Amino acid sequence: MVLSRVKPEIATRTSKNIIKSKCVDSSSSCSPGLSNSDYQFSSAELRACIYSMLWTGTDIFMAFLLGPILRNVSLSTRKEIVYWLMPKMVFYMPTVAAVTTTAGYFLASRLGLITLFSPYVYWLIAVLIIVIAMLVQGLGILLPTNLCVYFEAKES
Repeated sequence: MVLSRVKPEIATRTSKNIIKSKCVDSSSSCSPGLSNSDYQFSSAELRACIYSMLWTGTDIFMAFLLGPILRNVSLSTRKEIVYWLMPKMVFYMPTVAAVTTTAGYFLASRLGLITLFSPYVYWLIAVLIIVIAMLVQGLGILLPTNLCVYFEAKES
């Protein structure tokens, strides 16, 4: 088994942390089945999780639910939906992306993952390259295209 190679105290502690977790706030009541343990979720971890779920959930909703629906409706209905949805999404998606990225950065710095030492510096460089490439694509290609589509739809 995999756990046989791990030290017994680490395996026990890890399994307890998976099964049991502490409440977010000591004044709030725990739900049934959860009890105190060694691990407590910090507000930074929860914020990063919630923001990333918002971002990912919106992407999944737009791609897998709204996309097929829009393909099957008439062109005039599609135009009305895009005209109504575009201003909201042009504001919402960059905001959620920026907040998620910021929360992830502060969480990583709080956990000590942003260092210039050997194993982490390569991951940090890779992440920065990906972030810069996505920023150039988002602000240089996608945002002007979305604004152009919105203004064209607004005119007609």
